[in-house]
Amino acid sequence: MKEHYFVCPYCWEEISMLLDDSIMKQEYIEDC
Repeated sequence: MKEHYFVCPYCWEEISMLLDDSIMKQEYIEDC
């Protein structure tokens, strides 16, 4: 698992997620 930071394109808030390196393609949707 690796922590990765993203910036929301709608509210510009920075969020962090734990990503599993063993999965090649991941998709995640969250309401801001």
